[in-house]
Amino acid sequence: MITLKNTLYYLVGLIFMMLNKVRHEIEGYKTPRPFSVKQYHRCIDYDFSVVDIWLNEMKNLASPSFSLEGKNILELGPGAELGVGLILLAKGAGKYNALDVNFLVKKVPAEFYDNLFQEIKKRIPAADIHDLKFQLQSFYEDKNKRLNYIYDKKFSFSQLKLEKIDLVFSHAAFEHFNDIEKTFEQLSQIVKKDGYLLSVIDFQTHTRWIREKDPLNIYRYSDKLYHVLSFKGSPNRLRPYDYVNFLEKFGWGDIKFLPINQLSREEVGFAKPYLYGRFSTCSDIDVLSGVLFARKCS
Repeated sequence: MITLKNTLYYLVGLIFMMLNKVRHEIEGYKTPRPFSVKQYHRCIDYDFSVVDIWLNEMKNLASPSFSLEGKNILELGPGAELGVGLILLAKGAGKYNALDVNFLVKKVPAEFYDNLFQEIKKRIPAADIHDLKFQLQSFYEDKNKRLNYIYDKKFSFSQLKLEKIDLVFSHAAFEHFNDIEKTFEQLSQIVKKDGYLLSVIDFQTHTRWIREKDPLNIYRYSDKLYHVLSFKGSPNRLRPYDYVNFLEKFGWGDIKFLPINQLSREEVGFAKPYLYGRFSTCSDIDVLSGVLFARKCS
């Protein structure tokens, strides 16, 4: 029965990957979330929750007195809109920079930001709404002030070379980057000494139905087969220890990885013997999501 079920998950996952490949080739990349940016309140709640997670983790991992005040922030893979950046500015950040390979943010309806500013006013009474609107308008006029968005298909940090970054944030983005080693190498060149990196990483299968039934599905396939069926933005299948090793290579310190969601021993035992090669012996294969934290030492 266990073998039959694992075989079924393998075949179903394979079909989903093939369909996703075809869909991506035809439609391209549309959204990083399972819901539309036109669901304004859902998107706004999501943006606030992401910022809250980051700030809570920074207080837990960096310092209880951690503050955004005046910080120059870089978000990698910001997604569909600039809500997170505007919330960070409202909470005192000095500047927000975003880098992405997909140019989605200029397609956002004005009504989204109208609703966002209303919500910021409720949740952050001290926020300067007039200045936030000015920053957004400057962005649309390509006169970047404190709200800076960089679109680069090669995911190059070259436009940030003159910036000295205090904090690097990301949420469910690192798992989509093709060259993590190069990403950390570039970050090491622009982050200030004693600057921080904090990333929430999602390691599990991303396809909706199979994600709930078989969260380790992407680890069932050989490297060759997975490569053939992958497209730009497919999960890179790196595990927590890979990220830690790359950070160590480029001289980061205080490196911590804290799991958020993990499979039970029984769930791991069900799938692990049927995973591909190195994943079947991976010691941290139970981790479905977690927080990666590090400090730039020099």
